[in-house]
Amino acid sequence: LVFCIFFSLFLSAILILGNQLELYSAISWKINTFINFMFLTFSIFPIICLILKFILNNKIIYSKKLNYKKLLIITFIIIFLANFLAWLALYPGVYGYDAGYQIMVILEKMQITSFFSVLYTCLLGKTVQFGMNLFNSYQIGLAIFTFFQMLFLTFVAFKIISYILKKTNNFLFSLVFILFYSLFPLHLVMTVSTAQDALFSGIFALLFLELLEIVENKNYWNYKRHYVFLVFLMFLLIVTRNNGIYCLIFIIPFLLIFNKRNIRKVLAISLTLFVFYFGYTNIFFDFANIEKVNNIQEMLSIPSQQLARVYVYNNAIFNEDDIEKLTSFYSNIENFNLYLYRPSISDPIKELVNNDFVKSNFASYLSFWGKIGLKDPKNYIEAFLLNSLGFWYPNKNYYDARMYHPYMEYNMLDVKLWNPKYIEISRSSKFPIYEHLLNSVVGENSWQKIPILSTVFSLGFYFIIFIFAFLIVIVRRKFSYLLPLSLAMGLYITLFLSPVALFRYGYPFVLISPLLITIIFTICQPKFME
Repeated sequence: LVFCIFFSLFLSAILILGNQLELYSAISWKINTFINFMFLTFSIFPIICLILKFILNNKIIYSKKLNYKKLLIITFIIIFLANFLAWLALYPGVYGYDAGYQIMVILEKMQITSFFSVLYTCLLGKTVQFGMNLFNSYQIGLAIFTFFQMLFLTFVAFKIISYILKKTNNFLFSLVFILFYSLFPLHLVMTVSTAQDALFSGIFALLFLELLEIVENKNYWNYKRHYVFLVFLMFLLIVTRNNGIYCLIFIIPFLLIFNKRNIRKVLAISLTLFVFYFGYTNIFFDFANIEKVNNIQEMLSIPSQQLARVYVYNNAIFNEDDIEKLTSFYSNIENFNLYLYRPSISDPIKELVNNDFVKSNFASYLSFWGKIGLKDPKNYIEAFLLNSLGFWYPNKNYYDARMYHPYMEYNMLDVKLWNPKYIEISRSSKFPIYEHLLNSVVGENSWQKIPILSTVFSLGFYFIIFIFAFLIVIVRRKFSYLLPLSLAMGLYITLFLSPVALFRYGYPFVLISPLLITIIFTICQPKFME
């Protein structure tokens, strides 16, 4: 009852607020919104009760007669073939706009910076260069890279299914997720994407699995190989995307709370990790002549959007002193009017930040930002929710000109529109029929025309699954599962503060969604039926 009440309130809130922001880029702060919220909550409540009743009553049948080895081999073959066919269809892969720059940096021997993952930049650029040196083809080089990335994500999906199969001892339950990894178009496209988020997501999923192992394996800390592998995954998470470190900072307290008997080992792991991080970002960067980018603009994505929205919609609250301060923190504040056209991506506004001045006067900036927020909290809330709308609203529509970028990168990079120094790589599908189907579903967003099913393509759907799992853990008092969920919470915090809501940023949650659903079922059914 407690769960159904809270979840109904949550779901009603995101549907009402999300709909208003989607249609009007604003929230109606009137009594009718509250009335709609209450009526929708009462409408949703019985549906949520039925869903929970279904989960409780339809128990997973626990079987002792499974041939694990045979089933796991079949699982790997199915997932690999599905991903391989997608690779052939999209050959040599999806050449995205970030990849154009990363490859150029390596080929032109330009200064490598920490703005993008140094590891991913080198792996991608060197592999493409290898293709040119050995086969006289950049296309083959890219194909080699995407093939091995696809192979890695196949392994990740296989590991997730292996966990689910051993946890539930039910092949039919696992088969649903095998089909998910084999047929879900957005996942298949991501496996051959040149966005660094693909590699990051795979490592994120493996780390989530390892944290589950800590929760469920009482002997975990008895083996050194376990916590060596844990540190290895944590370090990889850091070097594949810059916000990885914030996810790890978030899980350290939970590691300490739920592993009190092994607190020395946890502290040793934490210390080792931060020594590695310091050595990587300082000693290694200096040795490899990598330029460290300490650009505060990325951190100020949401504050910049909030200030711009207030300036555009409620300029009267700024007095002369406020305008003077705003001008010192941002250049060309008349360009704040760009917010009217791009309220769901912070790039046009954050680029106006006077980086050096804000760094030197950061406390003053925070004070000013807080002062304006107290004057106009309404626009601050709307700016934050609108910028992150794609991450939490399950009925989001695309293409959305307010965020400029496509929801999902599918088409090959048109180098003429970006930089003449970018190498040109075209698509040469080896499976044209399948490529035509993927183009229709993903490239042309035809998935939006299918009611209900279209929701599964939205990142908001996976946010709902996460909240569902989180509330189940709390209500069932299975607090140790907050350890793996803390990793997801840490990433969500960084995403909600990010410049724009794109599928590739939220892809980690798509990848671990079968694990979240398994947690929901196994917590609701602590004892499987024989």
